[in-house]
Amino acid sequence: MDSTFFSESTGLYLYSALFQGNVALLGVLAVFVVFKSQEISATISAIDDRLFHEYESVIRLQAGLMSDFPLGIADMSQLYDRLERLQAEYQPPHPQSSKFLTPVETLLKDGDLRRMFDSRMFLSRQRDHMLRRFRAPLLLIVVAITFPLVMTILAFNVYNSGPRIELTVSFCAILYEFLTITWSTIYVLNSVSIHEFDKGQDMKAS
Repeated sequence: MDSTFFSESTGLYLYSALFQGNVALLGVLAVFVVFKSQEISATISAIDDRLFHEYESVIRLQAGLMSDFPLGIADMSQLYDRLERLQAEYQPPHPQSSKFLTPVETLLKDGDLRRMFDSRMFLSRQRDHMLRRFRAPLLLIVVAITFPLVMTILAFNVYNSGPRIELTVSFCAILYEFLTITWSTIYVLNSVSIHEFDKGQDMKAS
């Protein structure tokens, strides 16, 4: 069918370009998510290491007094829950109260410890939130990949339906592509800002 706007191959070129571009976008976004998640996890591990080693003597004291209540670097997210339980456990007239209660209460009142812990928990929540929010751009990109793939099969039929139909379908495909790129860009920008906020918090703590 003759058209001043389209030829038989116009749709094939358009949908092929959209398909390849979205596959590349998915790859780049997936690499970003993996990299950012690992970066945040590394920061959390560094904070855990600082918490553990800075307060290692108290942690060892706890382990010696309560062998069934270990506190290791793997579960530093539970630090304040554990300390508050210990504070309640070792109140007088507990025989170990004088030996153990003071260092525990000192930790609970330590502002630097609280800031490091809050920073750690903030990063942990933001990492989980970032991974959950990845579902939306992922779904958009999967649809953006699938649609052009299907349309390459139907391109000749759409061309024969007339220029108005082909123009409408092409416009919708391009509009959806714009939405996908915009949503993905917003997701990346929001994810990048996670670590920048934490750096500001960490500077205040130090």
